[in-house]
Order: sequence, then structure tokens, then C-alpha cells
Amino acid sequence: MASLLYLAPVDWTSIRQRPQQLALRLARKHDLAYVNPVGLRSARFSDLRRLADPIAGARLRRRSDSLAVDDASAAPQIEMGPPFPVLNPRYMPFVGWRALDAWNRRWLFRQLEPRLAGGPVVLWIGAPSLLAETLLERTQPQLVVYDCMDRYAAFHRGRTRARIDRVERAIVERADLVFATSQGLVERLQPFASAVELLPNGVDFARFAIARSAEPPDWRRKIAGPVVGYHGALGDWLDYEMLAWLAQRRRDWSFVVIGPNGSRRSRVFLSQPNVHYLGPLPYAELPGHTVWFDAGLVPFEQNDLTRCVHPIKALEYLAAGLPTVSTALADLADLAGHVRFADTPYEWLSAIEDCLEPAARSAELVAARRGAVAGRTWHRLGETVAARLAAALAAGATTPQQRSSLLKPSAKRAA
Repeated sequence: MASLLYLAPVDWTSIRQRPQQLALRLARKHDLAYVNPVGLRSARFSDLRRLADPIAGARLRRRSDSLAVDDASAAPQIEMGPPFPVLNPRYMPFVGWRALDAWNRRWLFRQLEPRLAGGPVVLWIGAPSLLAETLLERTQPQLVVYDCMDRYAAFHRGRTRARIDRVERAIVERADLVFATSQGLVERLQPFASAVELLPNGVDFARFAIARSAEPPDWRRKIAGPVVGYHGALGDWLDYEMLAWLAQRRRDWSFVVIGPNGSRRSRVFLSQPNVHYLGPLPYAELPGHTVWFDAGLVPFEQNDLTRCVHPIKALEYLAAGLPTVSTALADLADLAGHVRFADTPYEWLSAIEDCLEPAARSAELVAARRGAVAGRTWHRLGETVAARLAAALAAGATTPQQRSSLLKPSAKRAA
């Protein structure tokens, strides 16, 4: 079993996304360690908790509990901790200072060195980072994988943005396998890679394809009228002005929002009297609340960041059978028969009104929505990724030509 060092772009305890889902499945075939992110930006207030950690080096948290649901036919299980180590590297969070960067690299390498001492390692990189730079400079991994799920530089500005672009290009040029979640990311990375494979996100289908319980959640019993729902992170990429306009326009609708709030801009929407913010919920409980929405929203702004996303929440809404309205995102085009697209506020208003009609929740339409995503499970995606890794390890690919041959012809960059 090959060792796999999974440099994740999100903390293990953050909202459940692609990194945690893939790590759980890859751990079945590899001796995996999940490494919480080390960034390419300078300190923010939230980073200070790392410096307060009294344990020198990487902090290790190991749990041996069961994995979550595996495929569409499996029954949901109780959510437990990961069956592998979760490493939390410490570093001085001031990036871009030459001397301090060199010091950080030495410190980071010493913390990760024990995981590299047991033999060949697969280095899985989930985002450009100081740690990824360090390990590519100081080690010779058996295989380097870059799994790109976002336009990372679009979260930043100025020198930080330029640095992230530069590091990402170096990673892509070095990687043996490059995966991307959206066509926009494929097109962006292709000039620097021999081949980029499009691997869209999956869905935990069995967990979300459930019926409403006999007893609704407390919040649902207190709310009258139709429920328009959103679950996921509240970031600056959401169109809060449009959402506030909708809430003001239709006071008879209740907007229910679930997820961590990381945007000051959200206040204009969350302050509306018919908006109910539940905060973040445990992943295992999320489907039991989502299924009580009457319509699900993917209300993204159109910008450099969102044009490169493949939103997991859209797949989760459809697995729950919900009528769904989304910004017109290119990577949801194949679900156009099941997702309503809107751009202007009046288009959103009309689309949601249609989704709230009783006919929109007919048994036939619910089944059709679920059928559209039933085959897009994390289990299947994990099996695909594991097969790519096995083929690459068996071939010992080290040249661009060898790396290219491991991917399907349709995924290769056009000459």
C-alpha cells in the first residue's frame, strides 16, 4: 500500500467538500495522512490559533472510526472521525519575506519529514501552498498529483495573487497527474500541463436522497409559507444584493440559510426579517434539513472565481429531489433539464416562483432530479481517481509523454 500525503486546501473540520470526500476513499487503498492547509498569504487573525499550539511540530489527531456512506445502495451511517492522521503543520504566517519564507520551509519540512522517511510517497496537492513548494523542492515523490477545485488566485489580490499563480504553474508543470473540477479550470491549466483530466465533483447520493421525516426540524415548524433554501459557505462570491431584493420583494417566502458565514457583505441579506440563518450544521445532519427546503438556490455572482466552479450543493439539492435555481454556470449545463438558470433579479424571481408551484414537487420530477445525479457519487469518483493513481504508479511515469498517456485521449490538450 503506497503512502499518500494529502495536502488539502481546506481544514478537515471545515464544511464537507471534495478534499474530505476523496481522502476518505483514497485511504482505503493508501496509507494516507491528511495535511491541513498551509497558505501563500500573510497572517490573518484566524491564523493565530496555530501559533498558540503548545505541541512542537505537526499536531496529530488520529481516529479509527468508520467511513461515511459509500455508494448509492448503501445505508447512511453515523458520521465519525477520519480513519487516518490529520496533520496541522505550524508556521509563521507571514509569506513573501525571503528570509522568513526560507525559515518557514525548513520548519515545515522538519514537521513533515517523519511522513516521508518510510519510503516512496504519493504527494497529493490540493492547492498552491508554501508547503507544496517546500516538498517539491526538497523531496522526490514517487508520484505528484494536482487536484484543482478552484481558481485559487481569484480569492486574492496583488502580490499574493501573482504568487499563487506562479506557484500553481510550477506545480502543474511538475505534476504527473492533473485533475480539475470544471472546464474553466481545465482550459486555464492546459497551457502548463501535458494533459489535464476533467473530474467534476460528486455527491453523497445515499445521504441526500431521503424522504422528509415524520417530525420536521424545529425551524420548519416555526416557519409559515414556502421555504427557499441555501446550504454552503457564505462567501463573497454570493449575490447578496440580489438575495436581499428577493427577500424584500416576497415577504411571504422564508429564506433559510445553513453554513458558516465568512462575508461581511452577507448582512444586507441576513438582516431581512424573513431570512432565517441557522449557522453551520454537522454534515451528517445536513440532509435532514435540506430535504425540508421547497427550492434550493445556487446564487453565485458571475466572476473569475465562480466561472471555474462546479457547485456540489447543486448535486445535493437534486439528490434531495429539490427544484433548483442557479446562476448560469457553464459546468451545470448538462443538468439544464433539472436546474433552472437565472441571471437578473426578475429571472430569479420568476424561476423560484415556478419551482414553488406544487407541480414542481411531483413524484415524477423528484425521481427525475435524483436520477440525473444518482451516478455521480463520490464513490465512483474515488474509484476513478484510485485507478488513475494505480496506473501511474505501475507505469512509473516521469516524463510529460508518459504522464499524458495515462489520461483518456479526450482529456488531452489539443495541439
